[in-house]
Amino acid sequence: MSSDEYFRLIGLECESSLRKRLDCAFRLADYPSPERYALVKPTYRGDCPLLAADGYCDLQRSCGESVLPMVCRVYPRSVRNGRVAEVCTSASCEKTVELIAADTAPLRFVTGELELPFDGIRAFSPDDDEAHSERKRALDILSDRSRTFAERLVLIGGGDCRSNSGLSYAVSVIEYAVAAVSAVSPSIHEVGSAALERICGNAGNYISASESLRAAIPDFDIIFERIIANHMFYMQYPFVSAGRGRKDAYSLLCIACALFRYLAVGAFRPECGFDGFVDVTAGVFRYLEHSGFYSLPVKKLAGSASFSPADLLPLFI
Repeated sequence: MSSDEYFRLIGLECESSLRKRLDCAFRLADYPSPERYALVKPTYRGDCPLLAADGYCDLQRSCGESVLPMVCRVYPRSVRNGRVAEVCTSASCEKTVELIAADTAPLRFVTGELELPFDGIRAFSPDDDEAHSERKRALDILSDRSRTFAERLVLIGGGDCRSNSGLSYAVSVIEYAVAAVSAVSPSIHEVGSAALERICGNAGNYISASESLRAAIPDFDIIFERIIANHMFYMQYPFVSAGRGRKDAYSLLCIACALFRYLAVGAFRPECGFDGFVDVTAGVFRYLEHSGFYSLPVKKLAGSASFSPADLLPLFI
């Protein structure tokens, strides 16, 4: 939220019980600016601290919609200002996941006019045609279904990434990342624990779980591709974080894809059906799109100084 919104909420006259929660609900951004000054500080469950037990916002219920920060009013939409203004939606919202899954065509990004009462936040991407062409190239590759997902991921990285490891090693690498993430992310912890318990480092278990997911959701591979395309657009790949180089951005994208794939496969329960898949997906992207994931050291996530994105390719079977 902006500095104006932050100080307005800190000084808001309201009930004392709400006042106490507001005082603990926000933290300053790591590199605060007037338009991105403070962030919501989630509870240990990953929820907004102003969320009521019935799912409604206590701030809005007590004080009205007009006091909400603009980011809350437009969520799950995100408005970015850069070379051109962009509007995207986060897969952390269950309805966004459902809408993405409702179609099977490659995800399209269109130009048009959209009225939103929000100027947006500063984009990370530089204001030049080459930078935006790079992202378009990556999204075009991702939508090419004549290739496997792993082949497309290789091409996005420049085509020089080849896997010399098998599925067992890929499972061990991503399970290290899942364990590390589960320890710090409430939105990942439950599904991460379920997936680790089910797969348990066994390639055969991973294959069996993948087959079970595809049997229940036949279009899973298409849905997976469309959600990743939405994620890349949302994160403005490869400009995922200020000061982050393209090589690290690509490595983190591969880890993000592998995390989503492993958790979707490992935490899926046939009895929960499509709704269960939606819940898992939204939880994964609450972490990937609303945390400092793309600022993390690659080696810390992968657990190896010799990590290569190629190590994860066998997961995309």
